[in-house]
Parts: sequence; structure tokens; C-alpha cells
Amino acid sequence: MKESNLKIEAVAWHEAAQPRRGVLPGITRSVVLEICQTLGLPTNKRVIKPEALRNSEGIFITQSALGIVPVTTLDGEPVAPPPLLDPVLRAYHEMLAKP
Repeated sequence: MKESNLKIEAVAWHEAAQPRRGVLPGITRSVVLEICQTLGLPTNKRVIKPEALRNSEGIFITQSALGIVPVTTLDGEPVAPPPLLDPVLRAYHEMLAKP
């Protein structure tokens, strides 16, 4: 992930987790953290190993040009949509629509 401008988030047990290292801080990532805080959703920055991603309730990435994008496959296996993503996406799009 080093030198990548994609930020990965994993949802496990109704908590948004983000890698603690190897990810550049980003505007969209910061906005997602702020939205989660506003919605009362817990967040956690920690090392996310591939096994944790496979066992997560869902995965999404953030990137300035793309916004918030759910990951649909991991290692060729389908990934369920993150359960927390709908309220976060709704709040994100509402924020973007503000003048």
C-alpha cells in the first residue's frame, strides 16, 4: 500500500478500522472519519492483516477522485457490502451537495 493514494477501510463488528501505517493521510479519509464520529460510529486505526480483511463484515476504499467505494471482491472471493456504508455514504453525499 505504500505510495498508493487509495485508503482502505474494513468494517468489523460495526466498527470502521483503518490501517495505522503505510497509508497517506487523505482528505476523503479524514471526512469519513469525521462522518463516523458525527454518526456515533466507532473507528479504529490499527494494522489490518489480510486475514482480518477476509473476516471483516465489509471493505471499502476512499480516494479523492472516487470518493467512497465498496470493495466487491478480495482474492477472487465476493465481499459483502459493509453494513455501515449506507449512512456514511448518505452523509458524504449530503456534505458534497452543500454549497
